[in-house]
Amino acid sequence: MHVCDLCGSSEFMNYCDLEGKTKRSVFICKKCSLTYLYPIPSVDELNDFYRQDYRKKYSQQNFVTNEVVAYEQKRATRVTEMVRRYFNKDTSKILDIGCSSGTLLKNLYKLSSHCELYGIEMNDNYRKFIVDSGIADQNNITNDNITMYCSGQKNKFDLITIVHVLEHLKNPKDVLVSIYRLLKDDGILYVEVPNLKTPYNNLREKYFAIYHLTYFTDFTLRKMLEKVGFKILEEKCMEKTSIAFVCVKDGSKSSLDDNSYDGGGEFLRLVVILRHYEKMYPLYVLKQYIIKVLIFLKIKDVIKKILKGTND
Repeated sequence: MHVCDLCGSSEFMNYCDLEGKTKRSVFICKKCSLTYLYPIPSVDELNDFYRQDYRKKYSQQNFVTNEVVAYEQKRATRVTEMVRRYFNKDTSKILDIGCSSGTLLKNLYKLSSHCELYGIEMNDNYRKFIVDSGIADQNNITNDNITMYCSGQKNKFDLITIVHVLEHLKNPKDVLVSIYRLLKDDGILYVEVPNLKTPYNNLREKYFAIYHLTYFTDFTLRKMLEKVGFKILEEKCMEKTSIAFVCVKDGSKSSLDDNSYDGGGEFLRLVVILRHYEKMYPLYVLKQYIIKVLIFLKIKDVIKKILKGTND
């Protein structure tokens, strides 16, 4: 059985089973409430999915479109605003893990035009777009996984961003350790993930899926960041369904081998929240449908008035 990546416990609750070719389940750690997909897909399965299918699933396209850039610009704007106050004018190297179309890198560059931009992106077409758009040098954009990228590199970056990526990766604590090593002393990390306490879709059919391996709450992500050695500078709820942390590298507080803390009732609170959400979800869907109908009728009424005025 899987061992919790946060607290080392092997006591889990099987919250639900997912449909698919391979039987997978969602487990919640009874000690700290960190939530997992298990069994985890193989490395080959994940690599194939992210190189070929992931972008199609989210944008119905395997290449960058104006719609993709517009969507990512909204996210990049709020990320940049949150990072701005911790941004040092001497910042010289920035890494975005899962850099997609490079929109966030482009926005961050405006804060310090002398800095070098680096990115990790699995999709070939998206990497080509970044280079062709002149956002970053080809040698600075790679499809290496984070562990490979970190091997042999230390204290390189002033700022690392990882936005809606950590939940997709195996062993997220090890990923954060790698990021920690990549940062210079007093380097800044911005991390953002979906918040399991405020899910945005049908849990069993869409929210829990092969491409999300770990499901965080504000509590579990904060604990994991602190365990690795990061000091939390700011925590914020984003778009109601996500949580974001700005952290600074603080080597004096690393406690990777300490599994002694208690979740303080987080497990039970999370289970109650999820069960309540599942119970209320049909009403939420009905509400959204009614809103769409009302909007349609209002637009239809406006069109009728316009046509009537034209005929008169």
